[in-house]
Amino acid sequence: MEKKYIVLGLDFMILSLLYLLLYSSNINLTYISEFQASLISILFLSAKGIFISLAPLLLYSLSLILLLSFLYITTSLSELGRLKLFLAIPLAIFPYFFNFSVSAMFLSVGIFVSLLISEKLGKIYLDEIRDYKKLRFGIKLSAKLLFITYSIFCLGIFLQLSMNESYAYLFLNESLNRTAILISSQYKYFLPEKESLINLQLEMIKQNYNITDEDKLKLIRRELEESYNETATINETQLQKIFLNNFRNSDLAKVTVRYYPILTALIAYSALSVLSFLSAPFFALFSCILFKIFKEE
Repeated sequence: MEKKYIVLGLDFMILSLLYLLLYSSNINLTYISEFQASLISILFLSAKGIFISLAPLLLYSLSLILLLSFLYITTSLSELGRLKLFLAIPLAIFPYFFNFSVSAMFLSVGIFVSLLISEKLGKIYLDEIRDYKKLRFGIKLSAKLLFITYSIFCLGIFLQLSMNESYAYLFLNESLNRTAILISSQYKYFLPEKESLINLQLEMIKQNYNITDEDKLKLIRRELEESYNETATINETQLQKIFLNNFRNSDLAKVTVRYYPILTALIAYSALSVLSFLSAPFFALFSCILFKIFKEE
């Protein structure tokens, strides 16, 4: 019995660490909306630049997954029984620190539901798995319970985004602004080469007006360069305005706003699922360690 209270205390600590990690990361739906919009710019970076941009989100996501896996395996193997119900206390308190956002509350619900069924599911897998039990138990249990957690959490993301369209418009405006900047920045590559164009214009002026004075030619060259730079700048600005005006009120923009909640929820679920798949070796490692503690043979 004393061992179960120790495990309960450990679960409290894991949950506290998990939500402390989420709170300190400042990852919320506003961040996610801005991050999705920034992907347009990130794609034009080098491999190193892409890694640096994605590293913080990947690190926090992997930490969340590993903590949840350790929590679920520990709770399942320790057979806490009804003591698991006490874990509802921190799970009910933590959404307060996230302003009781729908996604935070659904994450707590998802974790609590997974904890409630972890013991029964663990017993099924212990009876079902024959070979490499210590390794496969942690992988199968974590995969199933994380699937439940992600499903409920992403449902919360969908509902929160559906109730507040400001996230969709934030994503739309940020995406359009970044795209407009990228397009206008490439505009100069479609212009004639500066030196070649100025030399050609200068040669035509010399022939048409029979100008041979070097000082006059230098002055004309300077004016031609200033005119070229001014034209390029004006056209870049105009290009941005045309792009933004055409797309902000387009059917594509309306479709983006309408389907943004479901697309974001599906992307979040898919990303977390892929990271869980890549984390499978850690699930197996946790299982082996915890088997030695709780299931001594």
